[in-house]
Amino acid sequence: MAKGNKKSKSKNNVVKDVTPSESIGGLKAGLSAVKNAMSPSDKDASGPIADELRKAQAYLDAAGEEVRKQAESSLQESLQNLAGLLKTEISKAEEEKRSFQSRSNKLLQSEESVTAKREELDGVKKSLEKDRKQIVTEKKELATNQADIADQRRDLEDRLLDAEAGFSEKNSELLEKYTAFKESESQRLEDQKRQLLADIEALKAEKIDVKASVESESASILEALRIKKDDLDTREDDLTGQLDNLGRQQRRLSKQQSSLEDSRIEMQEEIRSDFLRDLERAKASEVSLQAQIAQYADDEQAYKKQLMDFSTLKSQLGDEGPSGLLSRLKSLQERNDGLLQELSLKPSADLEERCKTLRDENQELQSQLDSRISEVSRMKSQVSQSRVAVIERETLAKEKLVLEKSNELLGGRIESLRDEVDDLLSKQQSKTAFPALLDMDNSENHNATASTESVTNLEIFAGEMQQRIAWDPKAEKELFFRIEDIRLFIAGLSMSRLHVLQGISGTGKTSLAQAFARAVGGGCETVSVQAGWRDKDDLIGHYNSFEKQFYERPCLQGLYEAQTPFYKDRPYIVLLDEMNLSRPEQYFAEFLSALELDHRKQLLALMTSSHSGSPRGFQEGRKLQIPSNVWFVGTANHDETTFEFADKTYDRAHVMELPRNEERFTVNKSLANTSYSFSSLEAAFENAQNKYKSDVDEILLVLNTSGFVETLSDKIGVSWGNRLERQARRFVSTMMASGGTAEAAMDHLLATKVLRHGKATGRYDTEREDIEALQSDLQSLWGDFGFAGEAEACNKLLSDELRRKSSH
Repeated sequence: MAKGNKKSKSKNNVVKDVTPSESIGGLKAGLSAVKNAMSPSDKDASGPIADELRKAQAYLDAAGEEVRKQAESSLQESLQNLAGLLKTEISKAEEEKRSFQSRSNKLLQSEESVTAKREELDGVKKSLEKDRKQIVTEKKELATNQADIADQRRDLEDRLLDAEAGFSEKNSELLEKYTAFKESESQRLEDQKRQLLADIEALKAEKIDVKASVESESASILEALRIKKDDLDTREDDLTGQLDNLGRQQRRLSKQQSSLEDSRIEMQEEIRSDFLRDLERAKASEVSLQAQIAQYADDEQAYKKQLMDFSTLKSQLGDEGPSGLLSRLKSLQERNDGLLQELSLKPSADLEERCKTLRDENQELQSQLDSRISEVSRMKSQVSQSRVAVIERETLAKEKLVLEKSNELLGGRIESLRDEVDDLLSKQQSKTAFPALLDMDNSENHNATASTESVTNLEIFAGEMQQRIAWDPKAEKELFFRIEDIRLFIAGLSMSRLHVLQGISGTGKTSLAQAFARAVGGGCETVSVQAGWRDKDDLIGHYNSFEKQFYERPCLQGLYEAQTPFYKDRPYIVLLDEMNLSRPEQYFAEFLSALELDHRKQLLALMTSSHSGSPRGFQEGRKLQIPSNVWFVGTANHDETTFEFADKTYDRAHVMELPRNEERFTVNKSLANTSYSFSSLEAAFENAQNKYKSDVDEILLVLNTSGFVETLSDKIGVSWGNRLERQARRFVSTMMASGGTAEAAMDHLLATKVLRHGKATGRYDTEREDIEALQSDLQSLWGDFGFAGEAEACNKLLSDELRRKSSH
């Protein structure tokens, strides 16, 4: 004990020789200093210490001087241990403070990126909620530890009478150090806060600079687009001139083609007639030549016979030469003369006449032979000329084939020019590619403006909708819907732009959507979904490049009509009747993705290239923005002819099951027709979300920290992301603002989003015990919410699931 006293005095520089009265007076002063130095927060954090000090003060005042002297030495060591414990508590508090500072820094970092990372902000908030819960748990543990310490310190009450004065000085010093440390930490935190504020201001300035640069870049891009437009206009003028030139060339080529065709026909006829005439003449000449050749052959035989006669005569005359013959002839002539003289004296005139006739015939035959020889030469010349004519005709035939080929090539070129001209004409006629949409641009009804009323109170609005839906003055038809269904439908409008109305035939699924559009004075376009639809072209239409026209289906016309001046501030319904006859995840896929984006990025590309004659509501000449005032409402039957919805459709849509309703009420048929503005309806949704924000936050906090979520995740394997919490904030708040209850809203939301058939129920990989545990946790959750009733829709799903598993 002396060693402990010695060590304590050496550390705190306390004088060894003190009187009992000085020691007691110092102890009193130390206890008073400790009591005065403790702030209210310190008292809360160090309650057991304060209690012991106050007890020590009271005991000190009551005890006698001798008792104090006896307990002084033992109390010194005990108080030193108490000081060590106090240091430990202070270090824990500092560590807790650093942990809290770290979490605060994380929160500030999350707030700096809140505009760019809204999804992450929800996760950070959730993490902060868990951290807050952990801090509460740690505080509870700390309180428990402090209670244990207080129990241990109660054993020191008997030794507090003889504390020496140095301990009070030591504790005063420690408290002063702690106070200085606390002030320095506060100052450091304040400096960090100022630095973070400066960083925020710098980020704001940087945001302004970025915005200015974006605006400058946008201006430059617009200027480039304007220059490009001027260039396109110039090119269009050039193409128009080229089109005129091509038209003139086409007409000139058409005339040349017609003249060439006429010339070709005339040439063919002329060549054909000449060829036929030449062929007939050649055939006649050939027959004549054959006859002449036969005659020449006969004459040749006669001449050969005559030559043979001459040869015979020569052989008869012998080898006597001409002189001998002449002399002999002369002698013969002389003899002949003598004989003639003798004959003259005698009757022999017939012989002389015969000889003269033979001479004449001989001369005539000789002349005929000469003429036949000349005629043969002439005929040979004609044959050679005929051969040349035939060669020339073959050449002409070949030239004719060449001309025909050239004509075919020229015809192909003319066809290509005609196609080019058609393309150019189609570009000029492109103003009629969207006739229905252009009619809306030029329609007075669609460009007219009309006054609308504002939605100021959602509860009153829901009641009016029930009455206005119940009576159709044009059709004189009554439609009765429960006020609960009207509230669910309106709350669904605030939560999602895609609705799925389910139920058996005849419950009014189609009528509800059409009647709501009529009741709010908005528009409605009904699209009959067909089996076999595969992509968005089946839903909105497609561009026919051959006919140069876009087939504008009703869905496209409805989307375009919703953004016309007459409808742009009114709710508009696109009704997909029997939407699960085909798979919505295929033909509606682009819409499912687009509706998750920012409104400015919700664009549908209708064509691959821009169109000069596009309607004025298009962007870039080929894209249509999905109007923000449009809701897609689909009706669904579940039978062998339909498909089940995928999770991505259920997760994004507001699902309602319309029951058969036999409830009737008095209908006010005197209500005047009116139109409600879309902007005021959206503002009412936002006001409801702000009004009930704290209530919904508390509900979500209880839900996320409940055993229901743990059982759902661990045993069923079902969880959800940030989308469901965003939907819950809008849905629950709108439901409450419409006159409904948070209990009904959460019951519907959990039943359609979490416990629906195919997700948590209707599965074969879950056990009965898991469903029973989930049902028990659901009842506990309803109690934690503070709801008086039961989760009817959720309990029905779980009870049906238990019966199904019992039957198996």
